Amino acid sequence: MACAAALATINVLLTQNLPAQAAQKGDMLLDGFRLLAQEYPDLVNEVRGKDMLMAIEFVDNEIGYDFASEMFRQRVLVAGTLNNAKTIRIEPPLTLTLEQCEQVLKAARKALAALRVFGRRSVIKCPSPSPSERVKENPHTCGNRPIKLRFCRGCDIISSSFSTQAK
Repeated sequence: MACAAALATINVLLTQNLPAQAAQKGDMLLDGFRLLAQEYPDLVNEVRGKDMLMAIEFVDNEIGYDFASEMFRQRVLVAGTLNNAKTIRIEPPLTLTLEQCEQVLKAARKALAALRVFGRRSVIKCPSPSPSERVKENPHTCGNRPIKLRFCRGCDIISSSFSTQAK
């Protein structure tokens, strides 16, 4: 059974030419991210990667966290590295379409523009004039660290606060 699955996977890789597609789409994304890095040198230190494995290194962790939050709000999943968020990993699937590549770049441009215009940690704040009457807090934990997420009607995540102390 395992051999049949492996053969089917190899067959799809070869018939759909996924390695060449990964190189083409990866180059498109990397070129786009590099252009964004040139437009936002105050936020982005470096863009690097190969094929469908890319990373954007920001000037500090806070910008990385805010960028990842804004990308998530736009329904694009990215992740920090194991020990910090200064470098954000972008690892799209091999099946990503060219249109989806353009959507990812558009979302990244919006996220960087919001960071520049509104500043750090304000990207994900509620735009309503009186959020206090509409806000509810949901405590969660990440490992042994409590995380407080604040939600508002009409908004996605407003803000999150991470505590280094255990409950």
